[in-house]
Amino acid sequence: MLRQLIRDCVIDWLILSILSGSASAQAVRLMSTEKETALRASLPEIDDPNITERIADALLYTDEEIPPAFQFQPLHGGTGAPYTVFAHRHTSFNDLDRAGQFTNGNREFPWRTPGGIDRAEKYCDEFRFISLPRKKDGSYWPIVVYRDRLDRSTSVNMPAPTGYKWIYPNGTVIGEVLVMNFNDGYKYTYEVRIREREPNDWNVDVFRPFTTAEQLGHFLSQHGNESASAELLAAKSLRRQRLADRHPTRAFDVTSGIDPLPEISGDLIKLALTTGPFSSAAGTTWRTGSNGVTADAPTNEREEANLVPPGYNATFLGNDRTGCVNCHKHTLRHVSAFQNRDWYGYIRGSDGIFSFHPIEPSSIGTGEERPVRMRRELVEAGMVEAYDPDQHPSSMYARAKAYDNRLLPQSAYRLSGYTIQGF
Repeated sequence: MLRQLIRDCVIDWLILSILSGSASAQAVRLMSTEKETALRASLPEIDDPNITERIADALLYTDEEIPPAFQFQPLHGGTGAPYTVFAHRHTSFNDLDRAGQFTNGNREFPWRTPGGIDRAEKYCDEFRFISLPRKKDGSYWPIVVYRDRLDRSTSVNMPAPTGYKWIYPNGTVIGEVLVMNFNDGYKYTYEVRIREREPNDWNVDVFRPFTTAEQLGHFLSQHGNESASAELLAAKSLRRQRLADRHPTRAFDVTSGIDPLPEISGDLIKLALTTGPFSSAAGTTWRTGSNGVTADAPTNEREEANLVPPGYNATFLGNDRTGCVNCHKHTLRHVSAFQNRDWYGYIRGSDGIFSFHPIEPSSIGTGEERPVRMRRELVEAGMVEAYDPDQHPSSMYARAKAYDNRLLPQSAYRLSGYTIQGF
C-alpha cells in the first residue's frame, strides 16, 4: 500500500512538473490555446529524445501568426529609397502584378512553398516551431536584429538600401511539420524537418515513419498487403527526372531518381503514419534502382493520399544540409540576381531561414509603406533583441558561411546610427 502511495505521488509530481514546465515554456504564444493544442496533437512520436524535448519547449506558428513577408525598396521619384520596408508575399503593387506578369520572387518556385510541396499544395499543409537555447538562468539566448546594407538591384537604377537582418544563436532549433489531408477530414503528419543552428552553419534532420523502401515493404507485408509489398520491392530501374526553376540564373536545378509508390489502402496508410515513432532519414537513401539511380524519398503519382501526398518532390531535396542550402542560401538575395526584369524585393527571411521573422504584423504593408517595428511579444519575452556586441558574443552568434548575415563590426555598430523601433 505504501509502495503504491509513493508511486502515485511520484506520478503526480511528474505530471505537475510537466504541466508547470510547459506553462513556463509556453508563456509566449502567438495562437489560441485551442489551435496550439490541435497542432501539438498532430505531432508524431519521434525517436530522438533531444528533439522531443526541444519541441515541447518550442513556440508554434503558421503563416497566420508569422505572415510571410519580404523586404523591398520603395520607389521615390524613380531613384529609390535608402531603406527597405516589409510587404506581404502576396501583395500586388500594380496591374502587371495582378496580371501575373511581374511579381516578387517569393511568389514563384522555388521560394513559394516549403521544399518539395510546390506540386502538392492542394493536398497538404504545414506548421512550424522554433526553440531558442537557454542561458543558465533560464532566459533565452535571443535572435539578434541589426541594420545593414543589402544587395543592390541590378534591374533598376537604385542605390543599395539599408535593410534588416537577424541571426539565430547557436543551438536554435527550427522545425517544419508537414501534414496531409485525408478524406475523413483529419490531417496526418507524414514528415518533420529539423534545422539546428551550429557555429557557421545549420545542421539538418528529416524524420519519417519509414526511411527506406524496405522498411515500408516489411510493414505492408506484416499487415497483409503482400501485393503492394511485392510491387514496391520488385527490382526495377528508377527513371531520372529534373526539377528546375525557369529563371535565367537558376535558383534550383536538381536531377534525381523517381520511385512511385504502389496503391495502398487509406486505412493502411493512416496506420503507417500513426504507428510507432518517426525516425531520422538524414543521410539515407530511400531506394537504389537496378540501374544505380537513387531516390532520397518516395513519390506519389496517383491522385489520392499515400505515404506522401500526390506530386510530392522531396526526392529532389536530398536528406542532408547540402540539399537544404540549395534554396536556403537565397535568403536576403535580391530577385534581380536570378532574372533581370521588372520585379522587386528580396527573398524573405534571414540567416538561411525563410519562415520566421521578428517583425510586428502591423508593420507588414500590402502596397503602402509602414514603419518597421519588432514584435512586442517576442521582445518582451527576451526572444528578440537589438544586436549589441557587448551582450551577444561571437561564440553564440557566428557567421553562417553559406548565408549573407555577417554581423556589423563593433566599430561600425557604434557609428552606424541605424535605429530599430520596437525595443
